[in-house]
Amino acid sequence: MTRAQRVRLFVFGGLLCLGVWYAIAQIPIHADLADLLPKGATETQQILMREIRAGLAGRLTLVAIEDPDPDRLATISLQLGDRLRGNELFDYVGNGRQQWTPRERDVLFQARYLLSPDIRPEIFEAPALRMALEQRLDELRSPLAPMLKPYLQSDPTGELTKILKSWAGWSAPAKYKDVWFSGDLKRALLVVETKAAGFDTDAQAAAQRTLSAEFESIQRDLQGHSRLVMSGPGVIAVNVQQMIEAEAWRLSIIAAGVIVLFLYPRRLEHHSPDQRRAGRDVRGSRTVWLCPWHHPRLRCHAAGSRGRLPDPSIQPPDGQEASANGHA
Repeated sequence: MTRAQRVRLFVFGGLLCLGVWYAIAQIPIHADLADLLPKGATETQQILMREIRAGLAGRLTLVAIEDPDPDRLATISLQLGDRLRGNELFDYVGNGRQQWTPRERDVLFQARYLLSPDIRPEIFEAPALRMALEQRLDELRSPLAPMLKPYLQSDPTGELTKILKSWAGWSAPAKYKDVWFSGDLKRALLVVETKAAGFDTDAQAAAQRTLSAEFESIQRDLQGHSRLVMSGPGVIAVNVQQMIEAEAWRLSIIAAGVIVLFLYPRRLEHHSPDQRRAGRDVRGSRTVWLCPWHHPRLRCHAAGSRGRLPDPSIQPPDGQEASANGHA
């Protein structure tokens, strides 16, 4: 390789590295798959798309822990729930243990008239209010008095109590040691709500890594061999992004290799049969450059390695469409 060729190769490599650095560091990359969804033609469709992008359903992740020992599963579920509740990446963690935070109680109380199943104008009239207050006095004599007393003045009709009673009859998963389980007690179940939207793949990936790391930490402490399974819109979005990135990197590497092979010509030395029979000095042989940007039938011929012109009496082999003086 001559000095000029080394210089060209060095410049080409430098430009390639500069382009890769610019693509990685300077070009902004938006990883929200929700941008691929349609905006919606009608108001109903727009509301649906907005809920899919940032609604509650998109932020939920279903978690299952598999192990043949239900006691071990219950311990892992309780410890994992306690750790995730203290993490800022998660808004809610449910595993069967009913624990209302002050924030959750305040939100429910503020929306009591919207959620109550028995709201009518008649319940705010004087006779109905008197009857409701008498019921509240009876409830203050029950074991629920510490929980109901703070809301007596601001909720005389007891709408918060009605909501809790209506929710008490919903069909919940099986329970073992106050933890949700599958029917065969081989899986402990959790529901996790992330703060990030379901299609925010970077934030969802961070939340899933945190969940997996906490699970592995508990596994090491208990020396168990349980298995963690996750599902939900965020999990699917992260898997899709990883597949897209893997395909993009693979195709980019293949394309870059093809371009390098296409643009950088190969240097070939051709010795005619007459030269080999006569034992001529190969330093006077002709150097052939394959130029892929030309027509495949064309060839570019350069002078010998020491700059001497080849012997005019030596003809190129059959099929070589170039003049003997080295010009295509």
